Amino acid sequence: MKSLILALLAAAWVSAEDPPSSECKSKEAVASCLENVDPEKCNDDIPCLCAVYTEANNCFRSCPDDVEAKTYAETAEGFCNWGSDGADDTPE
Repeated sequence: MKSLILALLAAAWVSAEDPPSSECKSKEAVASCLENVDPEKCNDDIPCLCAVYTEANNCFRSCPDDVEAKTYAETAEGFCNWGSDGADDTPE
C-alpha cells in the first residue's frame, strides 16, 4: 500500500516539474493555490489523500488544459475510487 501511495505521489511530483501549458493565463494563481496543498500530512489516509488531491485539482479550474491538471485529476480519482471495486484495500 505504501509503495502505491509513494508511486502516485512521485508521479504527481514529476508532473509538477513540467512547465504549465501556454493556455494557462493564471499560472501564478495556480501556483499560489498549490502552496496550500500538502499530501504528506495524510500519511496513508486514503480519504485524506482523496480530499487533498481533489483540492489540488480544483486549483486548475482556470487552467483546465494544463499538463498538471490531468495528473492531479487522475491521482484524485485514484484515491477517491480506492476500494470502490469491493476488494479489501485495507493496508496490512
